Amino acid sequence: MELCSFLTLDSFITDPLTHDFMRKALLMSSLVAAVCGFLSSYLTLKGWALMGDAVSHSVMPGVVVAYALGLPFSLGAFIFGVGSVALIGFIKQKSRVKEDTVIGSIRNITFRCKTNYIHFFIGSNPFINF
Repeated sequence: MELCSFLTLDSFITDPLTHDFMRKALLMSSLVAAVCGFLSSYLTLKGWALMGDAVSHSVMPGVVVAYALGLPFSLGAFIFGVGSVALIGFIKQKSRVKEDTVIGSIRNITFRCKTNYIHFFIGSNPFINF
């Protein structure tokens, strides 16, 4: 099948795979997709669907703080992500509040921290090139 005069369907699919970086990117994205698919199914079955949302929102303030301190973004994201999960577990153990309420509260707090940190550390224009 010919898509246009110089591009066929088979070359459209196979030509990118001639580059080493494309093969590595395909392998890594496949691994990430498999892990994320497994974890999301596990969290949904366990009843922790909101946990992924809370952790994803808690990671961004860590990225902003890491940017402000000149640290690697992944370090800030990891510290804030693990910290939010630990805080959710601590509050759940020490109080009689339902788990969904604790997770939702931490999600909202970190979401607001994200917007405050962006404004404080970066300024009024959050659309900068990291």
